[in-house]
Amino acid sequence: MAALLLVGLGQGLLLAGLLLLRRDLRGASTLFLAGLIAAVTLSGLEDAALRFGWLATGPALAGMTLPLLPFIGPCLRGHCEAVLDADWRLDRRYWPWAVSTGIGVVFALLFLAQPAELRLAILADTAEPEDAGAALAVLVLLVVYLVTALSVAVALVTSYRDLRGRTLSVEINDPLAARLVWLRGLIALSGLAWLGYAASLLAGLVPGLPAATVQSVSSVVQVASLYGIGLLGLVQPDRMLPPPGQMVAAVLAPVTGKYGRSALAPEDRARLAQAIERAMQRERLYRDPMLSLPRLASAVGSNANDVSQVLNAHFGMGYHDYVARLRVAEAQRILNDPDRTETLLEILLEVGFNSKSVFNAAFKRETGLTPSEFRRRALATHASDGAA
Repeated sequence: MAALLLVGLGQGLLLAGLLLLRRDLRGASTLFLAGLIAAVTLSGLEDAALRFGWLATGPALAGMTLPLLPFIGPCLRGHCEAVLDADWRLDRRYWPWAVSTGIGVVFALLFLAQPAELRLAILADTAEPEDAGAALAVLVLLVVYLVTALSVAVALVTSYRDLRGRTLSVEINDPLAARLVWLRGLIALSGLAWLGYAASLLAGLVPGLPAATVQSVSSVVQVASLYGIGLLGLVQPDRMLPPPGQMVAAVLAPVTGKYGRSALAPEDRARLAQAIERAMQRERLYRDPMLSLPRLASAVGSNANDVSQVLNAHFGMGYHDYVARLRVAEAQRILNDPDRTETLLEILLEVGFNSKSVFNAAFKRETGLTPSEFRRRALATHASDGAA
């Protein structure tokens, strides 16, 4: 059981870390997803430590992840909204989420203000009613759990409603269709995890229920759901993440120093850099939506490791940043041309993107503007120049 929990939770931490490491995907939807997975995973790690008695040697750590629980619902809702609306912005409409999260965090901090031994006893369900402060601490903890359960339930219901409405209107060839597959899986697995969480909560409140059995089963359900979310995130159809081998190599590169011990001579690196630039600039290979690092390497007669090395050493960026920058540059040229009247969807497909959310995130990272804002400014500039 302990091994199963650790494997599932380790998968969650890996995915959250990889999401944060991908600079080209550091948009609202990615940050919300990373926050969601990190909060669930860290809370699960503490639950595992509590269940297997690992906190007995460090009772001061009991409940330390409790302030993360109220963020789960808002992160789930925020991720779904940001995926469905590439121009999503945080505004005053979301004040109920801020209030509920604030209430949950305040009560979590009140619980953490209790003595460490009391916190551990309450979380381990070994506290006695006559223990000083136990009744108040249990009430405070219950508020945190209820706020979390209600906010996640609201996030699931509203996200499913929006997803269903968008599914009915999206066209098959719309790049958003691939993200809808991801959202359906995320909502289904999150709903399953919520059922496990609710069952565990009820088992501790309703007399007569086999609390230990219910909580053990619910823990397995929650970890299995988290593992499923991690697996789905690593293989989702719009390639939000690169293949696992490339991700691991990118993470380990600073440790292994592979670029510092290159097998390529300086003149070979220069020739390969020219070949890459020729393929990408002259032949505009970046326009291929199925382009990958191995495909680029094949096109220039090299291998993925050498191409990755040259991109980092010669161009100062990784493969995904390099390709995204070229695609954004061409999109800028198209948007700046008053004679080009294609829609943003047609433009992002033409330059090689296959996801509106990724296109918007990359464009804003490079220009500081969304594509719509860039086009409005360009048209205004041309109009003023024409009037002059």
